[in-house]
Amino acid sequence: MSMIFGVLARGAEPVRQEWRDAMERRASAWPADHAARHAASHGFVALRERSAFAGAASAGFASNAAHALVFDGRLDNRRELCTELELGQAHDAEIALAAFDRWGENFAARLIGDFAMAVMGESRPTLTLARDAMGVRPLFVAQTAQFVAFASNMDVLLALPFVDRTPDHSWLVDFLEAIRTDATNTPYRGIAIMPPAHAARHGDGEDRLAPHWSVPPLDTVLSITREEAVREYRRLFDQAVACRLPERGIAACELSGGLDSSSIAVTAAPLLVERGDPLLTLSHVNDPERSQGLPIVEEREEISSTLSVLPDGVEHCWLDTSPDSQIAVLGEMIAKHGGPQRRDFSSGQPRLAVMMEERDCRVLLSGHGGDECVTSHGAGYHESLAAAGAWQLLDRRVSWKARWLWRSAAGRAVLRARIVAAQRARIRSAPRFTLPTYKPDAQLLASRYAFPNRPAWGTFAERERAVITGSHIAHRTQDCAVGSGPSGFAHAYPMLDTRLVDFVLRLPDLLKQDGDHKRVLIRKAMEGRLPDRVRERTDKDGAVMPVALSGFHEGLDEFAALFSRCADHPLLSRLLDLKSLQASLGRYALTDKSQNPFGNQQIRRAAQLCLWVEEQDRMK
Repeated sequence: MSMIFGVLARGAEPVRQEWRDAMERRASAWPADHAARHAASHGFVALRERSAFAGAASAGFASNAAHALVFDGRLDNRRELCTELELGQAHDAEIALAAFDRWGENFAARLIGDFAMAVMGESRPTLTLARDAMGVRPLFVAQTAQFVAFASNMDVLLALPFVDRTPDHSWLVDFLEAIRTDATNTPYRGIAIMPPAHAARHGDGEDRLAPHWSVPPLDTVLSITREEAVREYRRLFDQAVACRLPERGIAACELSGGLDSSSIAVTAAPLLVERGDPLLTLSHVNDPERSQGLPIVEEREEISSTLSVLPDGVEHCWLDTSPDSQIAVLGEMIAKHGGPQRRDFSSGQPRLAVMMEERDCRVLLSGHGGDECVTSHGAGYHESLAAAGAWQLLDRRVSWKARWLWRSAAGRAVLRARIVAAQRARIRSAPRFTLPTYKPDAQLLASRYAFPNRPAWGTFAERERAVITGSHIAHRTQDCAVGSGPSGFAHAYPMLDTRLVDFVLRLPDLLKQDGDHKRVLIRKAMEGRLPDRVRERTDKDGAVMPVALSGFHEGLDEFAALFSRCADHPLLSRLLDLKSLQASLGRYALTDKSQNPFGNQQIRRAAQLCLWVEEQDRMK
């Protein structure tokens, strides 16, 4: 993943040379094959470009008489764009700049791929920023009346003296309580996140922010058979995998025993091996000797089953080595990000980064987004049956007492009210983790109601749209990108390809499930590719990062010592009762969850804040 950064001066005060130097020093933590910087009288844009494979030519910078553009990412519709823009041989940044010159601020709507970019005017103080639909490539922004600054991570922005580093107390509470609120806020009041699927223009006396992609409306349903849907799904899935592979050289794939990552691996491996390049598969599993009592589903047999059908030329590695210190890993993560983060899976298994660096592998395929976006996992099937008027199918799945409720709009409203009330009752019963200093109980409860982990009601189509437009996807893609950038590789998510997402969202809901048979499209698309024991699997559950879970339990003393050290910190003592949390760790049990008032993720987040404030105090 490349690093882009820069500053625009809105008024008469210039951008100082020492600011540029300070940002470049912090950006130098990200490895680069190429570097570029373009300065104008009113600011500068800069790039540290990490190519998708060793030896690739630079493709992240372009300029002309009117604008300069820095680009992080990948365009997937290069051929179509070059034809429409009448370009010959052109790299991604040149194509994006030509699109900007042709279509202005609407240019990002014509681009397909994963990207973050910035376009600075040459003679006028303007800055246009754009980010891809799913937020795979990160972009952070800091604004004042005089300046607009941007960067691929917060740490580079923290080099600037005008950036407000004051902690955002509301963000901190939501972070600790695991509430997935607005995806644009950060731990700092002075730094915001550029929203996915948007383009922003700064300068000329006016700031504008507008979406360039949105989910298709609910009424744009395709008229298509299941067989046709499976064929098109397979075509789009194959295309999504192929375009995320580097043009040459090694690629890696996270391989669990589940459907999504396994489907990606069996699709990518033949493409790479056919051209003489290897695929590296990496599986997060627990050391069998250490899994006693842990709530982990063992997946080695399913993973081995998928490996058995992959062609020769695939290298596999079991990631089952726990880091020596969970606290040290969290500290390294905060240093990379410039602050605490919600969803950086890169920190769950540090050995993954070591494997990628040793092999100079720069692309890591991941199945994230599968059951959330493009292969419905089953929630909402009753609502979809009712919306389609499939009463016979629905009657088989509900009790005779409930049938009359499901068959009328008024009855379904009653059912919805009951389900939402039950969800709210569960939310009310959840223990509070933070102190009420910055967010009283009523406000916290309102936030929990407004941002539940999953919708309580809705058809497949409604629930899928809620997930895609919420913050869950953006949190993980952004944080994983920032976490892996300093290690020299980028995550790639075939299941978040907008062409595939658009297609699946426009399919009739009843094509996505057949009775109790869930995730029909991908299961049928993978016939003949995946072993049936994996393709038909329905029991995948448990920890996503087994080593992180086992390491957490083994490192409880380390967490307790950290909490003791920070218990009286002025900020933390108003957020958390760290002394009580420290005491509760002594009762933390592996199997009896009633002994664990809070989850390990919340405890890790509290540890992140402790490490963060300690680092801030050292920097003063």
